[in-house]
Amino acid sequence: MKKHKLITALSVSVVCLVLLVAIGLALSRPIPVVASDQASLHPVNENGQTYGNNNGIAFEQGPDLIEVKATNGEIGYISRDEMLAIDPKTPEEIEAFWDNYYNVGIQTFIKYVFEQTGVELDASEVDRLLHEVSFCTYRPTFSYLSPERQALLIDFLPEGYQTESFATKVLLVIWKPLDRTIPVYKEDGKTIIGEFPIK
Repeated sequence: MKKHKLITALSVSVVCLVLLVAIGLALSRPIPVVASDQASLHPVNENGQTYGNNNGIAFEQGPDLIEVKATNGEIGYISRDEMLAIDPKTPEEIEAFWDNYYNVGIQTFIKYVFEQTGVELDASEVDRLLHEVSFCTYRPTFSYLSPERQALLIDFLPEGYQTESFATKVLLVIWKPLDRTIPVYKEDGKTIIGEFPIK
């Protein structure tokens, strides 16, 4: 009888000890801080910004810092607010953006063709061509253009340079000055580790 009581007491002690160890281990692990308004439960940095990937989440509802790969290959985060702020919002801002877009494109087109061929093109003619070729199309590549627009561009180029290869280079070059970038941060949202291109 005494032996049975001893075994029961030892069993209860072992169970209690296992429970205490399990509770101790659970309490010793750090509990990740998450934003209460984030359905995706992204972690929060020391500045109160959520960070993580934006997969399967509406952009506006995603983390404050979105995981990306910088141009230098580093993995970091871009600010959602900076991303939203880079594009024009009001009709006036949109009109100014497109005016600048075409003006830069026209001047770069003229400069590049002159550097490659020695032929100086008329700005108003280049403007007309760009509207015919890419009006309503944001930064097209040559292969993206319809066959009719491809032909328009090739025919416009100086004699001896009317090739698909040269037309492709022209389109790639003229939009390059319009490339925009925003900083890529570490998860603290402050330390810059690279750049992310915005097309």
